[in-house]
Amino acid sequence: MGVTCALIKLLLNFFFVNKQISSFTDRIRENKNRIIQDIQICQILDHMMTHLVISADDRLDIENYPRHADQNKALLDIVIKRREPAYSVFVDGLRNYGYEEIANDLECVTHDISPSPTLVSAENEGLSDWNVPLYKVRLQKNYLKVITDIQHESIVDHLISREVVSVDDREKIESGKTTQEKNRILMDMLLRKNERGFKEFLKALRKDSIYADLAEQIEKTEVTSTDMATLHKCNFFEKENFTQQSKYSLHQ
Repeated sequence: MGVTCALIKLLLNFFFVNKQISSFTDRIRENKNRIIQDIQICQILDHMMTHLVISADDRLDIENYPRHADQNKALLDIVIKRREPAYSVFVDGLRNYGYEEIANDLECVTHDISPSPTLVSAENEGLSDWNVPLYKVRLQKNYLKVITDIQHESIVDHLISREVVSVDDREKIESGKTTQEKNRILMDMLLRKNERGFKEFLKALRKDSIYADLAEQIEKTEVTSTDMATLHKCNFFEKENFTQQSKYSLHQ
């Protein structure tokens, strides 16, 4: 009897979750053309990076598409695959950066979407159970603050002197058209470095009294098990076979 009840509960949960997924993917599909044609995603990606629902590698994959529409499709595929909290963060990003009408059309279903099993299990596990370095989470949670607030030149000089980045890396950074673009390139590099690179970045910030508080904020940023699980999920999806088309892919 107990086994039968457990099986029924499992089946009901399966159908409920699949109904949720169909609901929000249908809503995205209804607004697909508006999202693909109308939005500029650069600042939305900044927002999603800061909230850990995409990684530096995700961003690189998205921005490697030469066409604007294909970049937006790639982002939507990620949102569909990862469900919550990626969906809510995406909707918040739309609202924060001038796309309130689209956000309102999507928001009405956010309360119907369950978090992924990865995040649910994280609530009962310690930080050590997730193979994501703490320093990387702290740095990424301050992504938007860093790209908005810093002037990168003296920081890059320090990082070159400590062999964290190279002269060629500096040229890549300087290829950015705006200060924020240059800072994005720097941050994406740092997110791929080891902990020594992180510590040298903090040292570079502390060399300038203007950035001392920012260095302190980054170093003391709280990291929760949910933060770890969210970024861990990005890594999990990156390891998937990207040649296999998602059941809910928008590239169909």
